[in-house]
Amino acid sequence: MKKLVVFSLLFILNFSTSQAQETPIKSKSVKYILYSLAIPGLGEYQLGEKGYLKYFLTTEVVLLIGAYSLDYYSVSLLDNALNFAQNKAGYSGKERSRNFILAMGSYNSLADYNVAMRQERNLSAVFPENDSQYHWEWQNQNDRVKYRENRRTSDLVGYSVPFVLGAVFINHAVSAFNVLRIQRTEPKTSEAKPLGSGESTLWASPVDPFMGTWGSGIQLNYRYQF
Repeated sequence: MKKLVVFSLLFILNFSTSQAQETPIKSKSVKYILYSLAIPGLGEYQLGEKGYLKYFLTTEVVLLIGAYSLDYYSVSLLDNALNFAQNKAGYSGKERSRNFILAMGSYNSLADYNVAMRQERNLSAVFPENDSQYHWEWQNQNDRVKYRENRRTSDLVGYSVPFVLGAVFINHAVSAFNVLRIQRTEPKTSEAKPLGSGESTLWASPVDPFMGTWGSGIQLNYRYQF
């Protein structure tokens, strides 16, 4: 996911610095919608509406940086939780399967966990007791609870990443819809358009991916200039 985000950012920056200088004539064609589905704002740019490119590409960059930052932060929180387990529960740091990570937060030791799994007749979930990489035993209940809360925080942050990436796709869709709206409007005349003449702008952006509520992630913005 990180490589995809970095590649997308580099592609956007390269495109924004190599735009053509000419202003194409407005035309009703599905290709402009496809342009904006590929790169938000490109269809508008090709139709002569250059201002939209800045809004949509800025939103795209913010969303991609937000997704990368949330993913990085989630991984860092999990690493910190596992390092805490190494110090407080004798965890080796080698086994990192999802089931094992969850088990360490729910049971005080490997022995307690295996006993519970056998009682539930869930033998496939039992971990090897003679393998040191599966060993853990919390010194006290408070340490286990602290580990579990840190692990849950990591999950909550990680769950926000798909929402922000979803906002990226919405940003493309909004741009494509905006192209359709532009194509349906009357063509511009040669006369200069006065300020405050009813221009509208529609774009998508994250709901503060760094400080906002985890998982909300998406908001649509509309501006109308009277």
